[in-house]
Amino acid sequence: MKLVSKYGALVALGSLAWILAEYLLGFRTSDFGTHLVTSLFSVVVLILGILFAMRYRKQQLGSRFTFKTGFVTGLSVSLVAGVLMVVGQYVYLGVLDRDYLDRAAAWGAYVQVLDGKDLADGRASIDENAWKYNMNVRALGQIPYFLAQGAVVSSIAAIVMVKKKRV
Repeated sequence: MKLVSKYGALVALGSLAWILAEYLLGFRTSDFGTHLVTSLFSVVVLILGILFAMRYRKQQLGSRFTFKTGFVTGLSVSLVAGVLMVVGQYVYLGVLDRDYLDRAAAWGAYVQVLDGKDLADGRASIDENAWKYNMNVRALGQIPYFLAQGAVVSSIAAIVMVKKKRV
């Protein structure tokens, strides 16, 4: 449990650092389209956290390391990171970047216009998108987001770690 907590916390801190870097570079404020692309690469933080946790667990267990052990380790790291990111998102959205959700809703409306949706009233579209961009949905959405990514990464990493011969 100590291992999972440690790596889950490191993943959460790394993800928050990623968000802060995007904010400081202006990707979350003035260049929202770039933010949508750069945020996709933040999964690297989760991948590294899961791989390091699995590697450590494999060193502890040796030949007793199984796919199930690796998968559970990776998924547990993802769960801890997701729960900690709920708190991180509340702090980020409530303190550092209070206008983020309004910008996200406006960006969603803009994309709908680009996709050909006829909008008589641009504000109506922003309000339509607002449910996706409310603080609770955004913050609590971190848990399933991290679990889904963690399940995929953990599966692949566990297969690789089980097949990899110990040196």
